[in-house]
Amino acid sequence: MSITQIPAALVADNAITLAKLAGGTDGNIISFDASGDPVAVATGSDGQVLTSTGAGSPPAFEALPGSGGTAVLARAAFSNASAVSITAFDNTNYDAYKIFWEITPATDGVDIIYKTSTNGGSAYDGGSGHYYWRHFINDPGIEDFTVTSTTEARTTRGASNGGFLASAGTGEHAVGELTIIAPDNTGYTLFSGIHTGFHSNALLMYSYLHAARLSAADVDALQITASSGNVTGRYVLLGIKNST
Repeated sequence: MSITQIPAALVADNAITLAKLAGGTDGNIISFDASGDPVAVATGSDGQVLTSTGAGSPPAFEALPGSGGTAVLARAAFSNASAVSITAFDNTNYDAYKIFWEITPATDGVDIIYKTSTNGGSAYDGGSGHYYWRHFINDPGIEDFTVTSTTEARTTRGASNGGFLASAGTGEHAVGELTIIAPDNTGYTLFSGIHTGFHSNALLMYSYLHAARLSAADVDALQITASSGNVTGRYVLLGIKNST
């Protein structure tokens, strides 16, 4: 004879151990639905948090929310990489992105280079005439310079022109913040950045970059490289949620 229900009075407090519970799925948690019945909440992915979905439904794992409708979409560290690909764009749910990075190059005296992708990072736009960009930089004086019809967008014009952003000496590195707004727009994708670096001539460098991808397409990934050699560092990708 099987017993389908045990009166609560017959069960001592703290008497039921985990070993007596039915098996479940790794990572799932138990919640209750609108009827008060237990339900399993599916396992989330790395970086997600448990979020309320309102009365009448169990919670769910979602991307980490932030102020102003932002979410952390990706973060990673890299070591001696020839290129860094940031591919966690989600243009269906996010209207804009911010990328924060810190880089130490393997080669002394380099620029940091940006390239966009329209196929999730399978290939990056690097043909002649793909970009138009302009920077304002202390070089070591002040320089306001425009480059048209080029294969990439740079943080500076390079050491051959008197300045560069990142160096490989002790304690030397560079940091940056890049903003990309409406990458799925039918017009050109626009992006801007602020960068700071300390290079081998003991100069504190900074640059402001404004750039355009000179073709209307759905940009869904970004590549960061150095103008020479590999890079070590880290990045964080934030998404700004759309209104739908």
